[in-house]
Amino acid sequence: MTTPLEPLYCEIPLTKGQVALVDASDYDRLIQHRWCADWNSRGKKFYVLRKTTSHGKQTNIRMHREVLKLVAGGKEHVDHINGNTLDNRRSNLRLVTRSQNMCNRTKQVNNKSGYKGVRLHKASGKWIAEIGISGKRFYLGLHNTPEEAHAAYREAAKNLHGEFERTQ
Repeated sequence: MTTPLEPLYCEIPLTKGQVALVDASDYDRLIQHRWCADWNSRGKKFYVLRKTTSHGKQTNIRMHREVLKLVAGGKEHVDHINGNTLDNRRSNLRLVTRSQNMCNRTKQVNNKSGYKGVRLHKASGKWIAEIGISGKRFYLGLHNTPEEAHAAYREAAKNLHGEFERTQ
């Protein structure tokens, strides 16, 4: 006789029709709270949080910090490895520096080239590739097409960002 397998992860319903993924081992602890899907318009993505009040002061507690048992508002940075901020399974979370977290960002919402690290140089009509790390920007040259510029960005990201590389 076989026994049913325990689920590896569970879904927690959120506001705004969203769902958070969590490990089955964290589910019972997390489901005790009402979690909200909080829209971050700058990053164009949802984060999962709950509100708590202590000594008359309201605090937001983000689910990814609660999963890792970190203090709300603490200095540690948490990265969602796959870029999905609703996926709060432990295998998708890692402690990182701010710089490492910035490396794993998706392209900015105001990006007009369609490629991370690429923008049009209006005076020449060519495409500039740039990359940043630790608050410094590196110029990767002018290129004839956005695809060529993005290839330069991808190569630099592989070398500079390593495991935190995200090229989209």
